[in-house]
Amino acid sequence: MTTARATGRPAGQPWFALAVGTCVIVALVATSLVAGAGGSAPWSWASVATQALLLATVATSWNIVGGYLGHIDLAHVAYFGVGAYGTGVTETMLGWGLPASLVAGACLAAATATVAGSAILRLHGLSFAIATLGLLVLFREGVRLAGPLTGGGRGLVLPPVSAAVVYYAAVMLFAVAVMVSWRLRHTSLWPVVLAVREDEQGAAVRGVRTTPWKHTIYTAAALITGTAGGLWAYQSTFIDPDLAFADARSLDMITATLLGGVGTVIGPIIGSLILFAGRAYLGPPSDAAQMLLQGLVLIGIVRWLPRGIVGWLTGWWKFPAALARPRGGANASLPAPPARSSEVRPFGDCVLEARGLSTPDSGTTVLEGIDLCARSGEILGLIGPNGSGKTTLVDCLCRLRPIDNGTIRLSGQDVTRHSAPRLVRAGLGRTFQVRRVYRQLTVADNLLLCTHWTMASVGRRPPAAVEGRVSDLLSHLELSPLADTLAGDLSAGQQRLLEIGMALMRDPQVLLLDEATAGVPPSLVTTVKAVVRSCADQGMAVVVVEHDVGVVADLCHRVVVLDRGQIVAEGTPASVMASGVIETAYIGATEG
Repeated sequence: MTTARATGRPAGQPWFALAVGTCVIVALVATSLVAGAGGSAPWSWASVATQALLLATVATSWNIVGGYLGHIDLAHVAYFGVGAYGTGVTETMLGWGLPASLVAGACLAAATATVAGSAILRLHGLSFAIATLGLLVLFREGVRLAGPLTGGGRGLVLPPVSAAVVYYAAVMLFAVAVMVSWRLRHTSLWPVVLAVREDEQGAAVRGVRTTPWKHTIYTAAALITGTAGGLWAYQSTFIDPDLAFADARSLDMITATLLGGVGTVIGPIIGSLILFAGRAYLGPPSDAAQMLLQGLVLIGIVRWLPRGIVGWLTGWWKFPAALARPRGGANASLPAPPARSSEVRPFGDCVLEARGLSTPDSGTTVLEGIDLCARSGEILGLIGPNGSGKTTLVDCLCRLRPIDNGTIRLSGQDVTRHSAPRLVRAGLGRTFQVRRVYRQLTVADNLLLCTHWTMASVGRRPPAAVEGRVSDLLSHLELSPLADTLAGDLSAGQQRLLEIGMALMRDPQVLLLDEATAGVPPSLVTTVKAVVRSCADQGMAVVVVEHDVGVVADLCHRVVVLDRGQIVAEGTPASVMASGVIETAYIGATEG
C-alpha cells in the first residue's frame, strides 16, 4: 500500500518552470530554423513565430475542453472563426482599431460559447462531438448568409498591421493560455475538473454544481480561441468563411494535442511545435500530400502513442497534491470506532418522505405507489431480490431518475423537482452500488471535493472548519495514514469507507447507503457498521440498501421489503423475517 506522501512545497511550481523554459527554448530554435530555411518562405521571422504561437495557443485551448473536461470538440475552430469575424467586422465597419476590435471578437466568441454551451454541454461522448460539428456548419453558413455585414463568400479585407505588434500580442495570448491551463491543472480547482470529467453524475450527487463549472471552463477556452482568431485575421489581412472555419485548423488542434499529450499542460505546446516545424519543411499547408501524411500521423498516434510524447517519456503524468491539508503520519494511532449507544432512544420526525412514488417504464424496474418514511436517528433497511427496484428507488430519491407521480419531502420541504446538487445542499448524502471514488485524486482530495465550491475558493487553502471536518472523518473512517494516498491505490473496502466519508462531508440529515458492505472484508464491515450506528446516534436518518440479510438484522431498526417495484412488507427485522415474505420475494411462492 502506498504510504502518505509529503507535499510541503508549492504545488506544481517546479514542473511549471521547467515546462515554460523548455517551451521557450524549443520555440526559439524551431523558429530560427524555419526562418532560415532557404529564404523561400514569404513570411518574416515575426510572422512565422506568430503562426507557431497561435497554433500552440489554440491547441492548449482545445486541450482544456477535450483533455480536461473530456468533451471531444471536433469543431472548436468554430470559435476561432467567430473571433476572426468579430474582429474583422468591427475593424472594417466601425474602424475600432486592433485593441478594441480584438476584444470585440474575443467577447463575441465567448458569448457564442455561452449560448451554445447551454445546449450542447448537456450532451456527452459521441452526441457532443456530433453537436459541435453542427455548430461549425451553423456558424460558417451563417457568415455566408450575412453578406452585407460579413462580406459573405467574398470575405473581408483588413488594414495591414505591423507584424511585430501581432507577434507580441500572440506572445501575451500564449502566456495567458498556458497560465489558464496550468491553473486548472495545478490548483484546488483540479479535483472539481477531474470529477466532472471522470464521473459527472457522481460529482453532482456529492454537491458539485457541474453545469456552471463546465460552462465557465468551456467559455474561457472559447475566449482564448476567439482571441487567436482575431490575431490571425490581422496577420492574414483577409478572411473568408473557408479560411476562418477551416477544417484543417481543427485537425491541427487535435493532432498537436494528441501528439504532445492530452490532458497535460506542456503536451499541446510540444505537439504544436513539432507539427509546425514538420509542416514548414514539408511544404505549404494546402499541399495534399502533407494533409495525407498528417492524417496518417493522427491515426498512428491514436493507435501506438495514445498518451502522446509526454506520456511516453514520463509514464502516467502525476502531479503533487493540489491542496495543503492535515496529514496523519504512517505510525499514527487509529482511534477506535465509536460504539453503539446502549440507550434506547425514541426516533425523531420523518426527515425523508416519499408518497405515491411511481416511475415511467424506462427499461428498469417500475416503481408503483411507493410510500416511505425515514426518521431521524433511525436505521432503515431496504431489501429485496435483484431487480426489485431498490437502487431505482434510491436514484429517484436523489433525483437521478425521473418520476411520473408522487412527491418527495426532505425535512418537510418539497424537493420533488430539485436537482441532485441542490438536494445535497438541502441535506441528502448517498453512496453508490458500484464504488465511485476518484482514483486519480488522493483520499483527502476526494473528501475536499465534496465541500462548497465557488470561484472565490479556487487557489485558496480550505477554511479551517473544512480541514477539521476532513481530519475528523479520516480518523472516524480509520483512513488517517492514507490521507495523501491516491484513491486508486486503496483496497475495495477502504474505497467503500472513503465513499461513505464523501457522503458525510456535508453533514447530511439523511444518508442513503447502496450496498455499502458489498465487497468489503469482514474486518472493515465492522467499521462500516460502527460508522452507520454513530450517524444514527447523532440524529441522522440512515437508509441501508443491502443483500446481506444478516447485516440488516444486526444493524437496522426497521426493514422495508421491495419486490417488483412494490413494498410487500415492513416492520422490525425480526417480524419481517418471521413472516416468510423474504423467502417468497427471493425464492418465490411454494406450491402447497
